[in-house]
Amino acid sequence: MMIRKRSVIGALFFVSVLIIVNVYKEEESTVSTPLPVESDTTEQPKPFIATTPLKPSIQKTKVVEDTVAEQSDIKTQPTFETPWLSDPINELSNELYDFIESEQVRYINTTDYPFDEEKQTQLSTLAKSGDLIMFDNTDPDYLDNYGVSEAEVVSEYFGTASEGDVIIATAVLTKGGGIHYLVLPIKSENSTDNEKLLDDVKQAVTLLKEQKSDLVKPKSSQTADSNTTA
Repeated sequence: MMIRKRSVIGALFFVSVLIIVNVYKEEESTVSTPLPVESDTTEQPKPFIATTPLKPSIQKTKVVEDTVAEQSDIKTQPTFETPWLSDPINELSNELYDFIESEQVRYINTTDYPFDEEKQTQLSTLAKSGDLIMFDNTDPDYLDNYGVSEAEVVSEYFGTASEGDVIIATAVLTKGGGIHYLVLPIKSENSTDNEKLLDDVKQAVTLLKEQKSDLVKPKSSQTADSNTTA
């Protein structure tokens, strides 16, 4: 009887040892491996922020000579590869096509009024950059539908203007940081004489270029020229 009890006790002890060993192995197998921790010193990639350049705003000028507070902005304005702000689809633009191309006069037709945002930006930029702009108003009845005159359209960018079938306008940057506007209207006295209007437009472009050259010429050079002429 004692032998049987010892045998039973020994078997129970062996089974309990096996259970303890199995429990220990299961706990050891469930231990998770720690994930690698990234160092705080690792430089994180910086987000890329896209910025959209502001388009220049259009402001009405009230005087012929205006002060430019930011001349550096004028110098960095984009240039335009083509002189055609409006398509050359009427008689005047077709007759003057080669002249406009060779003289690099910026052409715009008032029949495009009201101008879209792109044309407004172009006109605002060109009015301050010194380019010659030709406003074609050979269809004067068109602007009447909007209750405006060609003079009002041009003065929006050059401060002043008069009525005309064609208006040539430009600007001269002064040393004092201002802008001197030159506006020359051309009106046809005879609606049937288109050749006369074409000649007048060409002469107006030449005249404005000469006046512009005189304004930017140093005073010493002007005095020397006048003495030479005398």
